[in-house]
Amino acid sequence: MMKVLIWIVFFASSFIPSNIPPINQKIVDFVKSKEGKQIDRGECWDLAKAALDDAKADWAMPYEFGKRYDFKKDTILPGDIIQFENVVFRGELYSMSMPHHTAIVVDVLSHLKLKIAHQNFAGKRTVQFTEVNFNDLKKGKAQFYRPKE
Repeated sequence: MMKVLIWIVFFASSFIPSNIPPINQKIVDFVKSKEGKQIDRGECWDLAKAALDDAKADWAMPYEFGKRYDFKKDTILPGDIIQFENVVFRGELYSMSMPHHTAIVVDVLSHLKLKIAHQNFAGKRTVQFTEVNFNDLKKGKAQFYRPKE
């Protein structure tokens, strides 16, 4: 029993980044403090802009949110920004599409399973959290960005 418990603790903790950059942590803290609130016009992009500006990140409008990286090869961190283009997710019990959408990683739940923050999604213009599993990505492109100071 003890070996199984140790393995579960190790396995579960292996997806939790131990060294989130301070700028990423500022972004996560900002987003969590805004749950249920509308940021600016309520567009998805407004949340990313406000979070990056609040963290004093170095970024360029409209969609250069930091350093681009390949989410399939590199470590995804809370506070990273995702730009979705014509994306379709299909899992066993759900389907979700995002034609042109911006979101922020709030938590890394497991390899390629993320909790994201966004607004202007599912008819709501307030900040909400959604779980997405990138193993269920069937169509489109998701570009990840690591914020820069």
